Amino acid sequence: MNKNLFLLGAILLSSCTSSQNDKRIPETANLFYSIDFSSILENKTEIPISEIAENIEYILLESTDESVLGRIREAKFTKDYIFIQAYGNPLLAQFDFKGNFLRYIGKIGKGPEEYDLIREFSLDEKSGLIYIQPNWIRNILVYTFNGKFVKTLKINRDERSIVWCRDSSFICYSEPSVGNEEYVFTEINSSGQILQTIQNYCRWDVPPPFGRMMSYPGQHFFYRLNNRLHFKGMYNDTIYTYDNNERIIPKFSIDLGKYKLPEEMIFERGLVKRIPTTFFWTAINESSDYVFIYYSAYDTDDDMGHGSLKAGHAIYDKTTSTGKALKNDDDKMILFNDIGEWGFKNDIDGGPEFIPEYTNDSLAFHFISSLSMKKFLVSDRFLNSTPKYQMKKTALINQMSKLKVSDNDVLMVVNLK
Repeated sequence: MNKNLFLLGAILLSSCTSSQNDKRIPETANLFYSIDFSSILENKTEIPISEIAENIEYILLESTDESVLGRIREAKFTKDYIFIQAYGNPLLAQFDFKGNFLRYIGKIGKGPEEYDLIREFSLDEKSGLIYIQPNWIRNILVYTFNGKFVKTLKINRDERSIVWCRDSSFICYSEPSVGNEEYVFTEINSSGQILQTIQNYCRWDVPPPFGRMMSYPGQHFFYRLNNRLHFKGMYNDTIYTYDNNERIIPKFSIDLGKYKLPEEMIFERGLVKRIPTTFFWTAINESSDYVFIYYSAYDTDDDMGHGSLKAGHAIYDKTTSTGKALKNDDDKMILFNDIGEWGFKNDIDGGPEFIPEYTNDSLAFHFISSLSMKKFLVSDRFLNSTPKYQMKKTALINQMSKLKVSDNDVLMVVNLK
């Protein structure tokens, strides 16, 4: 079978050398739009949850000796299940939406059906399959939602991330680290044949003395909406997805304006040791009506690089084509599962602020540490709050009455309008 190379290069509104791009947009992408990030960041305000949400629920994840996870690294959600990758256990954990722990997927080890670290995992909800990319192994392990091992896919590619996208195809992601990479995203089938690509425009002639790659808290490159994979690279401001003919198309872009990192400061190029904190990267989540933007500086503002990153959240309303940024007292990043003052204000039940860590078509999710939750519920800020629904505040107190500081994180589920 011939390789069907659908080279999007010229039409991609890339964040690197975009002036060289042919700005033609395929007719399937005639709804392409750009979000003016700079203007949004000038409009910081306090936003109540009730502006975007109808209801809030809290799920207490079962916390036994077997199921206590530690800090959460990544989570994905289906209609019935919650899958969690945590730092405290190398195996993928599965819960239902009542918080019951169901199982760990697979076994720890280096055998043919085992793994000891997850680099990436993805879900095919329709077929009930889990795809796990172990770290530094060129295989994909396939399991069912019931935890049964299915097969190993031999994919002879060394990629930063490999995720299931559609049918029996996968998207491979490799941000430039040497400078001569031809593609940023590559779609392949289960046999490794290339189907579609997104060209790499962040290229440089002189390779760095050694390869290096940065990762940041809150950074992710993939999300699903309307049962379609969406993806965005580190240095590319365009979000891609699939059209009805399963062709990769650019969907929208984040115009960073003055906050965009200059090409010569890309860390992997090896030309700079520190990046000014005036430049931001973004991670995107999306629901049916909203685009949620998490932004963060590449570097800290202290000489050792050990300080808090500048960071915040913004929201773009797709129905009105307007956006605004959430007010943040000191513009510093707070641990995602801590409670601070940089999320949506909870005016529904007076509970903790909401941060849209994960989303699907109509729900958004946020994990809160049990320690932070217990501290918050006895704080003056909560006790003196006057939410729209006092009965929901009382229900929250009652639900959390038996919560222990050693329990798993509490999952906050928000029903979006």
